Amino acid sequence: MKKKLLIITLILTVCVALVAAAGCTKKNERTSDSYVRLDINPAVELIVDADDKVVSVYGANSDGTVLLYGEAEGFVGKDVESVVNSITESAVKLGYLDENNKVVQYTVSSPDGEKVEKDLTNKITAKITASAASCGITVTTDGSGSYSLLRKFNAFKEEHPDNAAVQNMSVAQFRLALSASESGEITLEAAVTMNDKDLVETLKKAADKAVDYATAEYKALKAAADAAYESATAAALDGIYAAYYSSPKVMSNHPNTWYYGSVYQMYATAYHGLDAINYVLAAKQQISSVALSEDAIKAVAKALGLNESDVDLLKDADGNITLDSIYAYADKTFKNSDMHADIEATKKALDDALSAAEKDFTDTKNAIMEKYGPQINAIYVSAKAYADAMKTSIEAFGALVPQSVKDLMTEMQSAATELKNTLTKKDLSAEDIAALSAKFKTKANDTLERIKADLTEEELAEVEALRAKAEATLTKAKAEYDDACAKAEEAARKAIEKIRNDRVQPIDKAKSAG
Repeated sequence: MKKKLLIITLILTVCVALVAAAGCTKKNERTSDSYVRLDINPAVELIVDADDKVVSVYGANSDGTVLLYGEAEGFVGKDVESVVNSITESAVKLGYLDENNKVVQYTVSSPDGEKVEKDLTNKITAKITASAASCGITVTTDGSGSYSLLRKFNAFKEEHPDNAAVQNMSVAQFRLALSASESGEITLEAAVTMNDKDLVETLKKAADKAVDYATAEYKALKAAADAAYESATAAALDGIYAAYYSSPKVMSNHPNTWYYGSVYQMYATAYHGLDAINYVLAAKQQISSVALSEDAIKAVAKALGLNESDVDLLKDADGNITLDSIYAYADKTFKNSDMHADIEATKKALDDALSAAEKDFTDTKNAIMEKYGPQINAIYVSAKAYADAMKTSIEAFGALVPQSVKDLMTEMQSAATELKNTLTKKDLSAEDIAALSAKFKTKANDTLERIKADLTEEELAEVEALRAKAEATLTKAKAEYDDACAKAEEAARKAIEKIRNDRVQPIDKAKSAG
């Protein structure tokens, strides 16, 4: 009997050990957050943690914003299968998934490797098909990549023929890098050099800042409000340190650091000015660069075999025909078609039509940059003036100026030259301006730290009093900013709610009425 009990005990011990080992293995193979993209259209992106809980979820295009409106916040912390189920059901309810659109394309990327990606893919795709089936629709899933994604991928590879990393990228890796660049946090060129873990972190940070009503129109209105407030703030605050250091009393107390205020003003004024332009410029480039001309629309319609009465199929929810709306139509059409030979010919014709249209986009971007030429030039002129004034003052003191001050003067001159060289680039973009702004902001912040270490507590208190007085003058600007943002939000919410209401399927409306 004792022997039997011993054997049973040993068996149970081994079983427990095996279960524990299996659990540890499963836990150990999942250590990072993963990225999931679902292209229905709408396009939705999720970040999923090692326990399959959703960390963030956001609409990756306008229809994605409509689909997730009012629901995204409630998805955070829930199991990914539960969230995918809700997304699928909403897509059916709003008519995005129907008999004419029964393929859901997906991309899954995980820093933890292919096995994790495969396991996560299996869970998600199984839940999509099951959820759709429960709504009465037979849906299939496809991980090969949408027409628009593959077109962008191939174009990027053609632009970088000598870059081995780009040439060896998978479609999934490119999708993750592209999404990170579309967040506005980094450029695509920078994104493709980063690892999956850092790219996922970039998307998480962007998701934290996102709002569920961020339509294209909202972004444009918000950008205008940000630019106006940035300009007002800079005008009131940037010169305070320079003015304070220039007083005879402070100069005598700080004979070797009197220039700190001017250095700060040069960098702060430059980055504030760049930001003010870029708020509007980034929004305008994003919207205007994808707006097609009538000739381009005709060429696209011809490539897709659409007659004049069918062109409306290319319009987005706002009634505009944009590059994104054409991609949405093409992605949906191509993934749901079984006429492979004809589809390949149509894709080739559409490629040619879009390539011709993209030249117009480049011209539009250049026109936007030209419009902001005077403001851009003013930023350089201002920075050069501060750098030159610093140089003149130092030369006047001659040998009395320590080498550290001369080095700082040289740095300011170099910064002004870099500013000029960047801002006069032929293909200057919003990304270029953002990168330069970030660099000057770092220099301004570094100088501000020097100022705080240089001034006494009493002097810092005096500066703070001056800042408080200046900030009081911003009351009106802040009120105008808050009002503009509130109006933009209200308009965006009403627009999304209308779209959702108009899209709700008759059967769901009948249920609501009953």
